[in-house]
Amino acid sequence: MARHRGPGGHRFLRARTITTAAATVAATVLALVASSGSAAARQAPAPFPTTPDVSCTAARVRKEAGSLTAAEWATYQRAVTGLHARETSGNRETLDWFEHFVDIHANYGGQAHGGAHFLAWHRLFLLAYENALRTIEPSVTIPYWDWSLDSADPAMAPVWGTSQLGKSAVNGQIGAGDPRGGHNFNEFFVDTDGPHHVTRGFPSNSRGGMDSTFFPNKATMSALWQSTTTTFAEFAEALEFAHGGPHMAIGGLTGPGGDMMWLSRAAGDVAFWSHHAFIDYLWAMRQGTISATEYGGIQNGVAVSKNDMLAPFGVTARVAVDLSCVSLVCKRSKNITARALVAAAAAPAALPFISARSSDATRTAYLAKLRKDIEAAQAIRDAGVAEAEEEAEVVIAEADAEIEEVEEKEAAILVAIGSDDDDDDADDGTDDDAATAATRQALTVGGRTSSDELTLAALEEERKAATAARKAAMRELRAKTRRLRRSVRVTALAGFADMNGLDRQHFLRGEEVLERAEDAADADAEEAAEVAEEAAAATDWAADAVAGTGDEEGA
Repeated sequence: MARHRGPGGHRFLRARTITTAAATVAATVLALVASSGSAAARQAPAPFPTTPDVSCTAARVRKEAGSLTAAEWATYQRAVTGLHARETSGNRETLDWFEHFVDIHANYGGQAHGGAHFLAWHRLFLLAYENALRTIEPSVTIPYWDWSLDSADPAMAPVWGTSQLGKSAVNGQIGAGDPRGGHNFNEFFVDTDGPHHVTRGFPSNSRGGMDSTFFPNKATMSALWQSTTTTFAEFAEALEFAHGGPHMAIGGLTGPGGDMMWLSRAAGDVAFWSHHAFIDYLWAMRQGTISATEYGGIQNGVAVSKNDMLAPFGVTARVAVDLSCVSLVCKRSKNITARALVAAAAAPAALPFISARSSDATRTAYLAKLRKDIEAAQAIRDAGVAEAEEEAEVVIAEADAEIEEVEEKEAAILVAIGSDDDDDDADDGTDDDAATAATRQALTVGGRTSSDELTLAALEEERKAATAARKAAMRELRAKTRRLRRSVRVTALAGFADMNGLDRQHFLRGEEVLERAEDAADADAEEAAEVAEEAAAATDWAADAVAGTGDEEGA
């Protein structure tokens, strides 16, 4: 069954094959709906094109979801629901325009996934969908969701609000229990892969509602597209692997799984389009930084080129590579702590491919098995992280104690040396800070270093060693944590590849590239922290020196 939106968001359902009586009733209802004058009601039946329109002559701007105004979100929702209301025949027995796009994604998986054409195919797919939306709302573009900004707690992301992509519940319809009407995505219904309500598998506005392991953060994704040592083929593999995480997290592992879990249904969830628009954004960023023309790799065991025709769009991959009319902007920002993944984790045994027409019972049984594997990996991760934190705390506590002891010894030496001058300080107005600062300089006399200065130098080396031990413990903690997190992601996404008939080795190669990007992001963050620490120390030293000079002049 499928649905049609009427006044106030009301829908009625209709069967694929309808009786004459039902057709009469449907026609009557349609006539009443049409009289409302709504954007959706005005859509006259029109055949869906055999070759979707991927022309792009007029410049357009796609915004990050957090940058859209309320009015822009309302326009986007009207465009989507209007496209869903555009039937392809008068008797409504065929798929509507929105459902045709869902069907395209289900039927062209060979070119859409599992190889170097992944990015080009989906860029054209987004363009065709966006062009169709613009026949409803001429100014509309697809808002991309930069989930890397929300990676710390993705279920709390603003996009899961009623006015954006709709609320979510575990194994529930979009907007389940949400009383708001109007042009939103509540109770979205599609006729593809069996008539059904579009569902998701996580609770929105719930802390920890999705496992953040499946959402690499901003530092990692930026390091990926900025890498000059990563080939295009490796970049495409890494993005395809990374993109599988949000598919799984949004779809969920309960029951038969939400629509995003299955490539035969995924495009029916409006979140699909904003998710893939972000993947396209990452490619565009790389094109603007590394190379605008690079392309190549393997697709289903065959070398690809920009001259390959991509179905059903009727154009070559070169059209996607050279696309220049789309601009992307992001005004939203959030502080994200860099993280990385290191070492390799063994992937679970391969699971069977679940065909597009499998029953919900088959899907449920499959996901139950996968969920057990993932939960086992999560339990190992949580226990391992707790153990690693305890080990690190011991080392860090010992290092902090050593540093404190060094500082106490240094202070004692400086105080002892400076005590002889206390009476003079009282007479000449020089304060203790200035005397202490001058003490170190006085310890070197006639080109020879005193025993006190030698002691202070030895203490400084002890401080450096303790500080290095502290940093090493923190670095090792991060490494262990990332390694354990990676095992969860590998387990989950290997299963995602298996159940959707994708090459798991292609996916796992993508994980290796993503790992390198995360390592680079982590190293950059550590280096930046050290630079900031050194700068702060230099600033403090300069301030002390200026204060000492001022005191001397005052005296």
